Order: sequence, then structure tokens, then C-alpha cells
Amino acid sequence: MISKRIVMVNTILLLLFLLVSSDLISQEKVQKNDFRNTRWGMKKDKVLSTEKNKPLEAPPDNQYFVAYYTGEVAGFKAYYKYSFLDDVLVKGGYLLKEKHTNKNEYIEDYIKLKEVLTRKYGSPIRDDIQWYNDLYKNRLQDYGLAASIGHLAFQSDWETDRTLIRLTLKGDNFNINMGIIYTSKIHKELIDKAKNKSEEQGL
Repeated sequence: MISKRIVMVNTILLLLFLLVSSDLISQEKVQKNDFRNTRWGMKKDKVLSTEKNKPLEAPPDNQYFVAYYTGEVAGFKAYYKYSFLDDVLVKGGYLLKEKHTNKNEYIEDYIKLKEVLTRKYGSPIRDDIQWYNDLYKNRLQDYGLAASIGHLAFQSDWETDRTLIRLTLKGDNFNINMGIIYTSKIHKELIDKAKNKSEEQGL
């Protein structure tokens, strides 16, 4: 009788272990990718093989090897890029291609993207509205104009165990740029080294 109970207890413990293990594996699969269908540290050839199309032609970057593509993010038309140092993926990003006559609609797009990112990553660790010139600060209907001439900028940041995510909206000369940058935390030393080297050039 006792041996049957022991067998039953061991069976229950085994089933619980399998259920927990299955749940952990499922969570790992959900969180597997850092940017699109890739993970930080992947080799360039392997990253590019995840895309169906060839990268767009673009001017060279003196710090990174950058591969550009065109597609969508959260329903918005966008350019996106993979950035490599020493042949490994360390950054990714989106630059929205949406064009609006009413510049306030760019801010609406920013709010929509922030909502999507918040659903995925939780509340932002930083959520800033920065005024560089107060001329239009009390005229809500002109916030889009203010952003387009560099008077106003928006920034929201998120963080995971492996990635820093930054959403920005800023402008100049009546043009507005909005994008999302994903940066590897595990390659911080490599990224900082490249930044320092770039800053020291010509000194």
C-alpha cells in the first residue's frame, strides 16, 4: 500500500515537473528574438538569411555595417535596419515612412506606437516630452508644427534583460522623423568602444 502511494506521489511530481518545464520552454520561445527574427550576436550572413529580399543600397557607415530593408511595423510603413560590429548583430531599428499633411497626425502615430510597445514591454522606464522653445507650448493644435521645427521632441524608453528600446519623434526644417531603436545590452562594451573610436578620429 505504501509503495503504491510512493509511486503515485512520484508520478504526480513528474507530471508537475513536465508541466513547469513545458511552460518555461514556451516562455523561452516567445522571448527568443531580440529584433524581428534575430538575436543579438548572430552573424551577419545568418541575420540576412532571415529576410526574403536583398537589402537596399545605402551609403556606407564608418562605424557599423548596416543592412536596410523596407516593410512594416505595427501597421506603419517603415524602413528597418540591422547594424553589425565585428560581424555580429548589435542594433536594429525602424524609421517610419508615413507622410501626413496635418503634422499633428505624426504625434498620433507616436502615441499608437507607444501603446503597442507598452503592451509588449510594459510601462516605459522613461517617457519624456521635451520643449526646446516654448513658442507653441500653449497651443495644442500646433504641437505637430512645433515638433517639425525642432521646438518639441518626444522620447519613450523600455528595457528588457537583453535590450534597450527607444521610441523617438523629433523634427527640423518642417520635417518630422519617428523611429524605434533596439540596442543590445550584452554588447555594450563593443558598442562603447566603436563610439569612442569614432569620437577620437581626427584628434
